Amino acid sequence: MTRGGRTAVLALLLVSAGGCSDRGRDPIAPGNGTAPVSYADDVQPIWSAHCTGCHGGTAGLELGAPDSRTNLVGVASANWGGVLVVAGDPAVSVLYRKLTGDSGVGDRMPQGGVLGAVDIETVRRWIAEGALDN
Repeated sequence: MTRGGRTAVLALLLVSAGGCSDRGRDPIAPGNGTAPVSYADDVQPIWSAHCTGCHGGTAGLELGAPDSRTNLVGVASANWGGVLVVAGDPAVSVLYRKLTGDSGVGDRMPQGGVLGAVDIETVRRWIAEGALDN
């Protein structure tokens, strides 16, 4: 191989290898093309903005940080049959059902206003992704 040919091959290899870098990219959940939901960064701010006025201790379900997740995941509902958050299954999670207005679990939450579709989808995804403490 000539010197010019080797230089061309080397340049091609360097360009190809540079395209394989993943530095600077957000991690993505397998198969869905979106970043996984973070409890601390995505879900807790929803509770803080919309729920802790009542669920800051006075309504019997503490949703204030830092331990709010432990009050939800795998915990039996005090008022309705079922579990507040069933990791991996939003459809049977009492919390998600309350947020979406399922009449089988009483009044829709939060009282005095409905969460926006983006917030509800964030909670749904967090539960579906395993209700992780991340």
